[in-house]
Amino acid sequence: MIILEGALSVKAALQYRRRSVEKVCIDQTKAMTPDFTYIQRQCEKAKVPFLKVSPSFIAELTVAKSHGGLIALCGSRIAQPETDLLKLKKPLVLLIEGVEDPFNLGQIFRTAAIAGVDGIVMASRDLHTAETTLMRSSGGLFDALPLVLSKDVAETVKTLQAGGYRFAAAYREAKAIDYLDYDFTQGLLLGIGGEMRGLSANVLALRDDSVKITYPTNVKVALNAVSATAVLTFEALRQRRTLPL
Repeated sequence: MIILEGALSVKAALQYRRRSVEKVCIDQTKAMTPDFTYIQRQCEKAKVPFLKVSPSFIAELTVAKSHGGLIALCGSRIAQPETDLLKLKKPLVLLIEGVEDPFNLGQIFRTAAIAGVDGIVMASRDLHTAETTLMRSSGGLFDALPLVLSKDVAETVKTLQAGGYRFAAAYREAKAIDYLDYDFTQGLLLGIGGEMRGLSANVLALRDDSVKITYPTNVKVALNAVSATAVLTFEALRQRRTLPL
């Protein structure tokens, strides 16, 4: 059972329906704010129990202090099959490797969802213990995007390439294309690795293109994965805003 804490996380679980929601609990000493009232209505529509409970009940189940008196008892995030990504038209999908910290990973999901990314691919992993943090750090947007948890990332890349995706890796090398000159309007799988290990060698070997973020300074320190995601996806958003829906 996953305990989601705070209004943003609970609203997202009810809105995106990528997990089961067993019940929503509110601190009975709290006044009903517009947020709480909205969540109560969503629970009624989804036939999810909305319960008023003691502050001690919530305190026993939560880790953070900023839950605001609202939690949801939920199932784990449901992942999607990679075949779902083959149905998208001119997609922009992220491949994330080597980002283990759930706060940073949640920030990537938050950035990607806001920038209009169509899905995220990651290596298969047990996210159970990290989901509360992922939901909080993403503002609930961990549930917003289709998520493929791949047992073999290289094979998933090959499948998507065969289905029309071009695979571009955020990778600095001599032949890398500056991100401002790269065409982000094509059907694209964009690979971003963690700043410590980057993309794995077998995945990197499959790249069709390398994309680099050119700095206006001589600083030699790489951007972290969250910042790189923001730079690249918002450039993609800028280019794609003229595309027909």
